Amino acid sequence: MPWPFRSRSVARARRRPLPALAVDPQAPDLVLLDTALDPQLLVHHDPNGAAAEQHRALRTNLRATNPRRQPRALLFTSAEAGAGKSVSVGNLALAMAECDDLSVCLIDADLRAAGLSSLFGLDDYPGLAEVLMQQQEPGRLMCRTPRSNLWVLPAGKPELDARTALASSHLPELIAWLKRRHHYVLL
Repeated sequence: MPWPFRSRSVARARRRPLPALAVDPQAPDLVLLDTALDPQLLVHHDPNGAAAEQHRALRTNLRATNPRRQPRALLFTSAEAGAGKSVSVGNLALAMAECDDLSVCLIDADLRAAGLSSLFGLDDYPGLAEVLMQQQEPGRLMCRTPRSNLWVLPAGKPELDARTALASSHLPELIAWLKRRHHYVLL
């Protein structure tokens, strides 16, 4: 996959310029951009920006409410589609994964309109639907991210019945299993 190049002037003209990963010394006006993660993941692409700092503040507050460091599972939802749940939880997961002493598992539980995996450049299946409906091993379906302590469990195949899958008795078992392996499980 070819790397996208942009001139420094174009990068500066962006509302929030993406940081350069490398600058070609022979052509100092070209900037190589990181394309592994979606540009909406500002904790990665704009680590000094206001949005990244807000996600870090939320991370700090969540950690402060858990002084004994017990594993936690947190569900993020909204009443309407397109409210930004996936982007928000993806940024929070990245902010949490900045702490080397935390292990974070991010689950795409939107079985109808999966999108969380694509933010991290991952496939949507196999994933949660296969774990719940076909009892596949969750550890084998978890995907690595560029952060060594952040894992993603994709949503899975959309053909599987979402209501039945999420109402499955296997969901609480899965969350308990993940909490034994991670400090935070974000759904």
